[in-house]
Amino acid sequence: MRQKAVDMGKACVENAFKFLEKMDVWEVEYEINATFPGCEIPVKMFIDIVGEHEDHGPLVPDWKSSAAKPKNDVQLETYCGALSLDEKYKDIKFNGYWAMLRPDAKPKTDKARFVDMSNLDIEALGLRYQKAYEAMQAKQYQATSKFCDFCTQKPNCLAQSGPTKRATYYDKSETDGIPS
Repeated sequence: MRQKAVDMGKACVENAFKFLEKMDVWEVEYEINATFPGCEIPVKMFIDIVGEHEDHGPLVPDWKSSAAKPKNDVQLETYCGALSLDEKYKDIKFNGYWAMLRPDAKPKTDKARFVDMSNLDIEALGLRYQKAYEAMQAKQYQATSKFCDFCTQKPNCLAQSGPTKRATYYDKSETDGIPS
């Protein structure tokens, strides 16, 4: 298993270098705070890469080493929206790109990886973040059991471990907000 992980890591690095051959990189791990219209708090992020790609123009690729691309584009929308508000890049229209590094990543087509941001609505994005912020303030946390088997907090969770001494000590959902 160890060698398989090493080989996968090498393949991901090779794919990254291949992608970067056509990329003029302007920023790496670009730290940005953006206050979107309709959202009262700033959103902090670190964008993997900002630059210009020979085939895609101004681009915000996000490295992914998983086998499947993300199910939605909110992360790339957030990055491109933040750059549109950034003094340094406000006059440049960026698109997004899921830079799938694993050789077995699906789907294989460029079309599936490229994300057109020409219709990005940063006001709707700001309202989405504001809604999440208001839910946090109201202590409404959307709980899903999808990843409970992998969660490192499972021993501390009353819902997953029952009223053990440890879970009772750590799980403060009654005072901190009960997941809805």
